[in-house]
Amino acid sequence: MISTFLFATILSVTALTTSCSSSDDNDIADTTLPAEVTFLSGVTGDSRITLNWTDPTDNDFDSVEISYPQESTPIRIDKGVQTADITGLTNGTAYTFTVRTIDVTGNRSTGVTTSHTPIAADPNDKTPPAEISGLSGTAGNRQVTLRWTDPADTDFTKVTITYTPGGTAVVNVGKGAQTAVITGLINDTEYVFTLKTVDASGNESNGITSEPFTPTAPDFPQSGESKTFTLNGVPFTMIAVEGGTFTMGSNTEAAQSGEQRANQTNEHQVTLSSYWIGETEVTIALWNAVMGSGGGSNQLPIASITRNQSVDFASKLNKIAHEQGLIPDNINFQIPTEAQWEFAAKGGNKSKGYTYSGSNTLSQVGWTSSDGGSVHAVKQKSPNELGIYDMSGNVYEWVYDMAAAYTKESKTNPCNTSGNGYIKRGGSFYYNDAYRFTSTYRYFYTSTDYTIGTRLCLY
Repeated sequence: MISTFLFATILSVTALTTSCSSSDDNDIADTTLPAEVTFLSGVTGDSRITLNWTDPTDNDFDSVEISYPQESTPIRIDKGVQTADITGLTNGTAYTFTVRTIDVTGNRSTGVTTSHTPIAADPNDKTPPAEISGLSGTAGNRQVTLRWTDPADTDFTKVTITYTPGGTAVVNVGKGAQTAVITGLINDTEYVFTLKTVDASGNESNGITSEPFTPTAPDFPQSGESKTFTLNGVPFTMIAVEGGTFTMGSNTEAAQSGEQRANQTNEHQVTLSSYWIGETEVTIALWNAVMGSGGGSNQLPIASITRNQSVDFASKLNKIAHEQGLIPDNINFQIPTEAQWEFAAKGGNKSKGYTYSGSNTLSQVGWTSSDGGSVHAVKQKSPNELGIYDMSGNVYEWVYDMAAAYTKESKTNPCNTSGNGYIKRGGSFYYNDAYRFTSTYRYFYTSTDYTIGTRLCLY
């Protein structure tokens, strides 16, 4: 029997992704472009075009900007709207629309284009358009993806989709898209879809009915278990972390002398939804497989990367993972939030209260300057309670949050996006001060050096 508690809690992590999408200004420039919209289509009408799309999943995505040559002022559409009705157009004139995404710091994507020609309605036209052809589909987790071929009618404008069970809801898909992802479905429920074609005069075909499709949840590992993915030929393993509540920070550590130890002050309760985290730090081979150069060791961790490069890497890996069908559409790869990192480092709900990640003896779990002062292969020391390696020592690891002091208030799925720097965690081979390797130590930093890498998270 598939355990559903972990996957179900992943689906309720909205608060986490929302809190990571703050519009607060950052003092460190973010130059990473947001991902593009997907499933862009247009419905032609009389002197109008209605554009529809799916927003990207980037945590810092803010809005969409639509431009076209005949209009000098771009149209701004807020995150979540995913549609724009553009009126006052000239029938018979071809319009090419460029849809760009914008993040909270103002970075704009290259853009996706689509071309459409508005058509005047003919009141004397009573002939419905031809039906679609080649209808097929694929069931996924709480969703079904439908594909088809549009008819060749010159006045064909869109496809309407209804489904049972589902009531009277209608999904409109513009000419040329020929794909629709129907989301929000109930797993283990059989759905039948009816697709009708519509022309510029509003004539509607009788419709084509699909075969039944039954969405199902994927078989993901239970808490503490692992799942190995292979992306562009490079394997990497994620460890499941069951959600829970823990004490974040350490007043005891903060009271001791040492560089930036005071950052741990203000212990507070944090509650996290379930997620997955990398068994190891991101390796050179995985980084290169995603960033385009290829090659490199799958044993040595990547280093000398900035926090923003880490976020960009995770975003690109996430896009590839979705395109290759490695993960469902409603969960995403990112680097961990600081809270996710600390909870995993402490062993999650299996924690034994160790000082370091997996032991009270640093040499058992972490590489320090006493081991030669250089980077080491991953998985050479002992893992922690969840089977995660190198969260104390080897290379420091960037987390998603901006650097800021803790407050004492309890939090749920926190992610701070306002501050004067970033945060690296876990200590590194460069140092020998034991306090730097504890699971609560946090170092505020603004650039990078050869001792800093990162780790993946999936939620």
